[in-house]
Amino acid sequence: MGTNCGFAAREAAVAGQTAAGWALHPHPAPAVTPPTLEPVKEFWVYTALRGLLFLGSLGLVVAGWRLVAGSPSELEVLLILVVAGVFSGVGSYFLLNRPREALARRVQEQAHQAAARFEEMRSKEDAPED
Repeated sequence: MGTNCGFAAREAAVAGQTAAGWALHPHPAPAVTPPTLEPVKEFWVYTALRGLLFLGSLGLVVAGWRLVAGSPSELEVLLILVVAGVFSGVGSYFLLNRPREALARRVQEQAHQAAARFEEMRSKEDAPED
């Protein structure tokens, strides 16, 4: 039992800690910045606008349906959802062009960065060792 305690103390000292668990380093670790939504902001903006556009289309189709045909049956609800989906899809093509382009630019930028990192790693692997 005494050898295990000594072994644990030696491992802790090698790891930069005392046996009690206190760090031997006099300076605290640098502060970690919390993650942000910046890399996916365009995605969430575009997705939220698409959702709002669908809900608006659904509201208009339901209101129009009730004015013309009264309360919809279960099968007609499916038809209403399809019509609202078509309206919101066509509307998003015209109304959400700017957010869609921002999302496409962000995706393109990230793809270029990933390709550059991949090429850099590949060139490091292929580099002759001295």
